[in-house]
Amino acid sequence: MSNAESDHSQPASASRSAAAVGEARISNTVAVTGLVLTVVAAGLYVLLFAAVGSLPGDPEEFGASVTTAVQVRLVVLASAAGVVNIIGLTLCAVGLFLPDRPRVLAAIGSLVSFLLLAGILGVLAIGVVMQKPSAPVGTNAAAIRLSAVEAAT
Repeated sequence: MSNAESDHSQPASASRSAAAVGEARISNTVAVTGLVLTVVAAGLYVLLFAAVGSLPGDPEEFGASVTTAVQVRLVVLASAAGVVNIIGLTLCAVGLFLPDRPRVLAAIGSLVSFLLLAGILGVLAIGVVMQKPSAPVGTNAAAIRLSAVEAAT
């Protein structure tokens, strides 16, 4: 009878270990998916910076030569990269906080995704700080320059 009991305990422990392996795969899948989305977001950011780098730097030349379609493409590319990055960060964070799961890929994905997001937000903040002050809303910048020249003479 002890042999029969041990035979019954073998499949039960084997099924428990198979369930544990299945749970570990779920966590790895979540972490790997988050990491893949983070890499995709990095690629989209590279494309975004390449596209922006090819644009003219002078605001007047930018307004004259860049069409609305180009601006829409840049906004869509930036939005897609940001959304994919946030989804990747969320998936990696979920993989990081799940109990009894390997956390290496989730930690790597979370770190890389966070650094990408912080880097992009940092570039945006620097761009805002370095931007030349513009004329108040509703005024014509050329008229303000003309009146300043007239006042000086």
